[in-house]
Amino acid sequence: MTFQVKKPTEEGKLTYRIFLSKVAGVFDSLGLASPFTVLAEILLQDIWTKGLNGDEPIDRELSIPAIDWLSELENLPEISVPRCLQCQCQSPKLAKSISIRKFVDALCKAYGAAGYRRSEYAPGCGCSENARSGCGVIKKPKNDK
Repeated sequence: MTFQVKKPTEEGKLTYRIFLSKVAGVFDSLGLASPFTVLAEILLQDIWTKGLNGDEPIDRELSIPAIDWLSELENLPEISVPRCLQCQCQSPKLAKSISIRKFVDALCKAYGAAGYRRSEYAPGCGCSENARSGCGVIKKPKNDK
């Protein structure tokens, strides 16, 4: 599995609308890039709470991490995640062991959870399934002026 990213087209000042477009352009159907994309979502939230219009340039304090994120975005399509889709010996009766692991983490601005199931069969045959749940940004209400 690889990641698809829309190529940048705009030049000039970075605005909320342009940055939002770049973040929304990341296609990650399984959420495997969430540790990377959540950083941009936090930046979008910070920009939004400052009350900037969609076409106003982002201030220097937030544009530096946004530009850093955009430069790292170019490397995302180079990442490949191998996965086992189906084994010939998948019958639960043939499994030597089945284990389930869950990982959860939360910070003040974001949270995430992942689950992993591993089924071990005869030598040379093993399958894994990944599931992602609730990985995202904690939303803050917009300040009314």
